Amino acid sequence: ASTNNGLKISNDGGTTWTNPSGIGNPANADSYEVTVGGNGVVYAEINFNYYRSTDGINFTNMTGTDGFPASGIGRIEFAVSPQDANYVYSVVSESGWSGGLKAILRSTDAGLTWSPLISAGSETFNPLGEQGTWNIALGIDPLNKDRIFVGGQLELWIYFHGGWNQVASAFGESPDNPYYVHADMHGIYFHPANNNIMFVISDGGIFKTYNATQQFPTFTMRNKGYTATQFYGITASDIGYTMGGSQDNGTQLIDLKGNTRRTADEVSGGDGGDCEISSINPNALFASTYNAQAYRSSNGGESFGDFYDNNLDRDNDGSIDQGSLFVMASFLWEKDNSTQTINGGDTLIIEDKRSVYFLGANGRLWFTTEALNFSSQSYWYDVDVSGTVTEVEVSHDGVIFCGTKNGNVYRIDGLYNKFKPDTIEAESTPTKTIIRYIPDFPEPSRPDPLRNYAGWDWPIYTSANADTNTYQGLKRTRISRNATWGSRYVTGIAVDPNDNNHVVVTLGSYGNTTYVYRTTNSNVLYPTFTGIQNDLPRMPVYDAIIDYYNSNNIILATELGIWASSDLGAGWNEENAGMASVPTLKLFQRKLYENGCQVIYAGTHGRGIFRTTTLTANGCKLIPGELPTGISEVKEVSQLQVYPNPVYEKAIVEFDVKDENSLVSLHVIDLLGRIHKNEKFANFSPGANQLEVGFNDIPAGVYMIVLQSGKTTESKRVFVTK
Repeated sequence: ASTNNGLKISNDGGTTWTNPSGIGNPANADSYEVTVGGNGVVYAEINFNYYRSTDGINFTNMTGTDGFPASGIGRIEFAVSPQDANYVYSVVSESGWSGGLKAILRSTDAGLTWSPLISAGSETFNPLGEQGTWNIALGIDPLNKDRIFVGGQLELWIYFHGGWNQVASAFGESPDNPYYVHADMHGIYFHPANNNIMFVISDGGIFKTYNATQQFPTFTMRNKGYTATQFYGITASDIGYTMGGSQDNGTQLIDLKGNTRRTADEVSGGDGGDCEISSINPNALFASTYNAQAYRSSNGGESFGDFYDNNLDRDNDGSIDQGSLFVMASFLWEKDNSTQTINGGDTLIIEDKRSVYFLGANGRLWFTTEALNFSSQSYWYDVDVSGTVTEVEVSHDGVIFCGTKNGNVYRIDGLYNKFKPDTIEAESTPTKTIIRYIPDFPEPSRPDPLRNYAGWDWPIYTSANADTNTYQGLKRTRISRNATWGSRYVTGIAVDPNDNNHVVVTLGSYGNTTYVYRTTNSNVLYPTFTGIQNDLPRMPVYDAIIDYYNSNNIILATELGIWASSDLGAGWNEENAGMASVPTLKLFQRKLYENGCQVIYAGTHGRGIFRTTTLTANGCKLIPGELPTGISEVKEVSQLQVYPNPVYEKAIVEFDVKDENSLVSLHVIDLLGRIHKNEKFANFSPGANQLEVGFNDIPAGVYMIVLQSGKTTESKRVFVTK
């Protein structure tokens, strides 16, 4: 077994483990690869060196001997031919996180001597891309020892007859593209009894080919039912739309328009992070990616744009200048208290729609009150803090809490009062009075990008280390410091929906005793935090909520799924029924359909997004109501019917389309996911339409007819007879 504590050996089926000999100091010997040939020879990477053993116990360092590279190694991958155990291949990356291809080697004497198939990467051949220590994949045709596949960051290549050909890439993602394989490939595996069947595993799941022996094999994604998306952040709307930012799979939106409840559209690319959906404007979506970048959409995710100003992005590169965590903390706080009354023919409208969007950076908490104003530039303000912001949480009444990487927690009061009413008399209807609540913040100067930060006139606080500060009507208090629980990473903050003095803080890392703390007096300078670990397993806790309906209920997102307490942390129970004991990074409670129906959402790092209604109030009707203004429930394509069914030679496909000149794609797919027909049709009129589809060239069997238009998909199962 290769581990970050070295190479381990077990001779009793895994009951006990020992260190091999010949390694040096095994406690400091990281290992990322071990492969055993059919002849019992073991090949291992240990501390970026190549080790070989003939008995699996005693190892010899072979680095730099007989053709194997001597230095500058980042990672090593081995594969042994099932046909001939003397044939061994190795892919070696350059050192460093961004290391590309260093060499691809072959040995015909079981790893004693090596010859290069290619000596280094180039502009035209570098399958590992710039992440050779992360994505590296190697596979050998089990019936042809001279035929191998190598994959990496963006490309999959085949070596055969002494030459290289690219057979797939991460570009052109589409079910119609047979040469697409998702980025970041980690493994290549052949079916043990059929060398035409090969699997490639990647950050985008599993890809399969049924013709691996051809010069240019074709691939299909085989992820149906395989829920393994790794979500860093999730959010939900009041009508149940769910969105999450995921590792290397962008930001995924489940808008309930797919053919299953788990069908998602990737609305933003890259490595997705924290995200938000507005309750005030359901079409306003917010997504973020690594490198301190955040984006917003005004059209429900159809497109996104940046909205930074010169205050947080002086060099206009789309990132916050100070940088942030890989997964940048964010929070969208909203309050909608709008009302309309009529008195004696006069209409009084109070537009109390308060909204603030927060982003956590290195040493600063940034916020804007204009995130929902898509007609003008957003102004950004900052609060200085000590440390990198790891978590942002805002109470229902606008009290801000943020935690940092070095263990600080800050409370900021006064935000709610920074919105003042502005009375506007409508000119066209003198009897109508509109009172709007607008933020009472001065417009910050927008510094010249070439000037120093000292030229700004908006630092809310100038002393990040001060325990308390007041500026512009906001009071910032450091309610905990690293002395409270050590310099530990603050992973989550939960605020009681009914009492902002009641706060739970969760912590990360391993090897500690207490990971959950609670206070009931967060409004004082030095609150009392009490550890409530008790019988909770000692493990990282990533997030928490205090139940909307019962403040005694505390629910945690942990390394081992969901754990909950009904007595303020005195005792804990695992609550993973229907989910899994899997790292859960995000947890929140939000209304669904009705104002009184608060449900819980959980975002896992490996099993997708979950929702539970277990803790909702009695009598809560969790059924869809009317959609909010601006959200359309009309599908682009709907009412799909197919007849006759079973089909012999041809079928009539009837359907409705929403818009003039709609473009419709038609696919006929078998139960193995193979596409037998792929056609596009245009210029349909709104309403009922039909197509005649021929089946003469399709064998008898069970198929799915899939129609797609815009973001809507409809499908029907058909039986083909001959």
